[in-house]
Amino acid sequence: MILNRICQETELILLPERPENLCGLPYPGHPKGCPNLGKRSICPPAAPTLCGRYILVGVQFNLASWVARMKKEHPAWSDRQARCCLYWQGQVRRELREYIQNLWVLEPKTDHCPEAGGADITQMMETLGHRLQWPPLDFVWKIALVRLETGA
Repeated sequence: MILNRICQETELILLPERPENLCGLPYPGHPKGCPNLGKRSICPPAAPTLCGRYILVGVQFNLASWVARMKKEHPAWSDRQARCCLYWQGQVRRELREYIQNLWVLEPKTDHCPEAGGADITQMMETLGHRLQWPPLDFVWKIALVRLETGA
């Protein structure tokens, strides 16, 4: 189900507004925004602000193929049920973690939730030639930033 992988040094592009403003926006089933906002250490406002040089690492998941498979296995499911990230996100996160582990001998300092630290992943991916779909229809990218150590 993984279509593509990317590992490319990139310039850090920050969001034009504070991450917690975006995380607090309502979305289906969550009228107050993300339920993790202010609760998890990797989420705003506790998330560390990103700075420095990074390598963007990502895996592209074939969401359209997944949805077709789920609708075949569960004919009564709605399109929204078939797309629900609870069913596929863990698998894609694992693929990303394993990809990162295969690229580096030592465990790098990795941010698996770069948006929480203020990174504008949509813009960063666009500068690397990969346009994200919003909302995702055919594919989803799972992205992490690996910090390049500057040495002292």
